[in-house]
Amino acid sequence: MLADNKSLDLERIVAMKPDLIVVWRHGNAMRQVDRLCELHVPLFFSEPHRLNDDIPVTIDKLGVLLGTSAQANKASDAFRHDIAGLRTRYSNRPPVSVFYQVLDEPLMDAQRDAHHQRSDRSMRRPQRFHRPETAGAHHID
Repeated sequence: MLADNKSLDLERIVAMKPDLIVVWRHGNAMRQVDRLCELHVPLFFSEPHRLNDDIPVTIDKLGVLLGTSAQANKASDAFRHDIAGLRTRYSNRPPVSVFYQVLDEPLMDAQRDAHHQRSDRSMRRPQRFHRPETAGAHHID
């Protein structure tokens, strides 16, 4: 493995001479990412937070960086179209509560409107999550 969210194999990464590395600022060992910058490895920092805005913009930016703007623009336009269709399709339905578990140990979930995930070690008070059958969850097809 070349990397995970805690460490990067700098020697192997540099030896591969990548055209571009996509980096999530809050998900990587920043000291090692800084070292990649010092070694002139091309990096693109991506941190999409909003589905309908940030993801298609990121696709377009990657298209420019990789010389594939035409394909990227088609993909981002299709993404925007699909998201708009989903918003229209489900706009009259009540919101659905979701618990998205990222890790078992330590328990970690993806929190809405957070720049990163939270873990059970950092939670000050217990969070209550209801089972779908008792919380009135809706099936989305």
